[in-house]
Amino acid sequence: MKRIIRIIRIISISVIFAYAILFNMLFSYAQELNASYFSTLPQASKFNPALTSNSRLYFNIPIISKFSLQLNTSGYAWKDLINQDPICRDSLRVDFDGFLDKLKDNNHFATDFSTEIFGFGFGLGKNYFTFDISLNFAGKLYFSKSVIDFIVNGTDMSKQNVDLFDGNFVDAMAYLTTAIGYSGQINDNLKVGAKFKIYNGIANIKTERTKLNLNFDGEEISAYSDVLINTSIAFGSFTKSNSLIDDDDFDFTDADDGDISSNVMKNKGFGFDIGAVYQLNENMQISASIVDIGKITWESNPQSIRSKNPNQRIVFSGVRTTYETIVDDLDGYFSDMADSLQNALDLEIVDRNSYSASMPTKIYVGYSWQFQKNLYLDALYGGRIYGGEYQQSLMVNCGLKYKILNLSVGNMFHSMGSVFNPGIFLSLSNVFYVGANFSKSFNLAKTHGLGVYFGMNISIGKINKKSKKIDTTPQEEYINEDN
Repeated sequence: MKRIIRIIRIISISVIFAYAILFNMLFSYAQELNASYFSTLPQASKFNPALTSNSRLYFNIPIISKFSLQLNTSGYAWKDLINQDPICRDSLRVDFDGFLDKLKDNNHFATDFSTEIFGFGFGLGKNYFTFDISLNFAGKLYFSKSVIDFIVNGTDMSKQNVDLFDGNFVDAMAYLTTAIGYSGQINDNLKVGAKFKIYNGIANIKTERTKLNLNFDGEEISAYSDVLINTSIAFGSFTKSNSLIDDDDFDFTDADDGDISSNVMKNKGFGFDIGAVYQLNENMQISASIVDIGKITWESNPQSIRSKNPNQRIVFSGVRTTYETIVDDLDGYFSDMADSLQNALDLEIVDRNSYSASMPTKIYVGYSWQFQKNLYLDALYGGRIYGGEYQQSLMVNCGLKYKILNLSVGNMFHSMGSVFNPGIFLSLSNVFYVGANFSKSFNLAKTHGLGVYFGMNISIGKINKKSKKIDTTPQEEYINEDN
């Protein structure tokens, strides 16, 4: 097998194993996490600024007032890759063949995380004011079925001309949000709200384009690439280099502790939320909102990973080897990467000017019907615009409200083919909430998506909402990526 084939397989295997380890760590950690959002809770304003707490004054407990973790795949599960060995029943195996069967032509793994650092709110007459600071992360890794096919079968894969990457590769953003919100009662039926937001970026990886094509026929292999990935990282930068993979020139340099805060302040942006709640009649209510309309300008250590000669096809020749040989001599192959990858991918890292990246903008439309004294039915549509894609889902819930207890169970609908996507949510007054939702299965090894949330607040006093019989109940939901 050609030298370039050996190297690309090593890199692909490394990426997949890194993904597998990350996926396992996240799922193991997330088993303890749950949450929900009801409109009597302060956190409801994060989904619609017109929704406010019924607390006259509240304070959010740092870190634990809002903790949310959401994971999503494009239709595969952890068990498809790591499962029981059919021969050694007490052992696990990496099942690339089974994993390959579950994949679509284009696949992804997405993670969203959010936690509140500090916040408070208070009501004055028909007006409500809020302030909060939160830490957020949104990331998405893309890979093709051909990458796994190439790992499993090498040059014996079904296609002799393949695009290992074609379009996106990775989009990720970590940032701080400082938000000032206002909600006001216009009349007995209508309430409106808005938030002004200041963003400070911590790190960003934005794929503009990623193309890697391989063509192999007998002893001859050719490849071409066209890569442009922008990065800005507050806690360090890549060493300025003419080659991404030259050990003498390429490195990552950590920023001094004092410079990190300064770099975060350089990556600044502005945005806003808008929302409204309308009482149709005594028992029915609708709501709508658009959240995180804005962008960040990334000025801290902006750099680009790019192809020096995009779409220039290069022909390779090399020696044959076996997969076992690659595994036995990884150090040797990694030491040979420089020349081969420089020729195959033709990459360089360069400093660049600042660039902008849009925020993950969310759209929510809700409907609530209180059909009995303590029973209600909710429907919540959620959409998200991120990385040039529009993702959407619909969750329908049936709930019980009894004194300080709010309990809701429901199901999420999307285009993944799974009908069973349950969620359960619980809150106690406006002080505590907990819940989770799953895609396809409660079994963490078999689920395609998981959302878990919890939080607590300090509440002082209570506002009587006389003009409103029911509360809209927006649940933070995991938005499926394939709709």
